[in-house]
This record gives sequence, structure tokens and C-alpha cells, in this order.
Amino acid sequence: MFTYKNIVGGYGSADIASALLSGPEVAADDLIVAWCGWNGTSGLTRSFYDSSSTYYGAGTNEAGPWTDANGQFFYLPASVAIGLPTYSLSVPGATDLRIIVWVYTPSSLPVFDQQIYSANVGFGGSASVDTGALVNTGSDELTFAGLLAMNDATPVTSMNIGGAAADGNGGFGGVITTYSWARAVAGTVNATATLNSSQNWLANAISFKIDPPPAPPTADKKGSLLMMWQ
Repeated sequence: MFTYKNIVGGYGSADIASALLSGPEVAADDLIVAWCGWNGTSGLTRSFYDSSSTYYGAGTNEAGPWTDANGQFFYLPASVAIGLPTYSLSVPGATDLRIIVWVYTPSSLPVFDQQIYSANVGFGGSASVDTGALVNTGSDELTFAGLLAMNDATPVTSMNIGGAAADGNGGFGGVITTYSWARAVAGTVNATATLNSSQNWLANAISFKIDPPPAPPTADKKGSLLMMWQ
């Protein structure tokens, strides 16, 4: 299972955005996930990093451009930085950069071998936000949703994952309303939300899963060891 620890947001007018985490502090091996948005043409070079690591973006299904808005998740399965790191998004040539950073503690390691378990992205022009289905199986999945809505400071309500209220959410207005929400839930799920008016939006969702540890070695009748791996 995953235990929520912290969330923080940051904003930058051009090229770079940073967010300084306040307590509780990050510990080694915490999961760090960042929902990032920016304005600009598609294909701009981008990176997300802290003082110790550059984060993964592969497999998170970059969303955009949608009226010049772009969004993407970045993640680090096991934090190297500890304490109160500064997290930064760099997109040279972009404007209105926004980041929301989540910190979760997994109950066991290894966590996910640096793999996204499932991902999907949705676009729309109504007041109803839906990322489309994430195909999750088993248990110990953690799903994150990220939203960019095109009307400034639009209220976002009914942030659900799998038909139930998210465990937590955070966001802010600005040039583009930016929100993220998360929930630990098993099975195939959609991430949904409601805006106060019809407008262009893009939404992304990703999920992670704790990998079960290898089974302990067992002995056959002759006493030799048979290695059983899940």
C-alpha cells in the first residue's frame, strides 16, 4: 500500500518553475510524482528534477497541445534526495509553467522497477472531465490524475477516481487552472472531475503498483534449493 505524505505546487512565468517542499520531510525511497503543465508548441525539450535526480517521463502520455497547453507527469520511484528538496520543471521556450508535486511512502520495496503500470489521457470541451479507463489489476495500485482547464481560476469539483472521491487533491488558478488528485484503488478505473462551465480541457492519469517481493527459496525432496520467483 501507499501512504500519502505531502503535496506542494509551484509556478514560473517562463522557461522554469520550481517548488520548495515544506514538512513533512521526504525520506529515501519515497515515491515522487509531479503533474506539470505549460504553454507552448508541442515537442519542446523538457525535464523535471531535484538536487539529486532527473525524473522519468517516458510512458506518461504527454497531453497536448490543446490551445497551446501541454501537460505531462514525471516520476521517481524511489527518492534519492531527502529532507526538503526543491523540485524544478524546465521547458525552454515555454511560458506559464505549473507543477504539483506528490510525495507518497510505499509499504514495501522494490516498488515498480521504474515502470508506469498504466496510463491514459483525455481531451474535451465540456464541463465533464474524464481521462478514459486505466486498466489496473489486483491490489496496491495508486492512481494520479492531472488536469489543465482553459478558463482562469475555474473551480474544479467532484474529483473522483474509480467512481469515489480522491484521497487528496491540490491545485491553483492562473493563466490555466491546474489540478491534480490521487487515490489508492484497485481495478479498472477512470479519473473524473466537474468544471463549472463548458471549456477546453486536457486530463492525464497514471498508476503505479507495488511489485511483490520474490518468494523465498524452497527445498525439494533431495534437499536442493529451488528458486521460486514471482
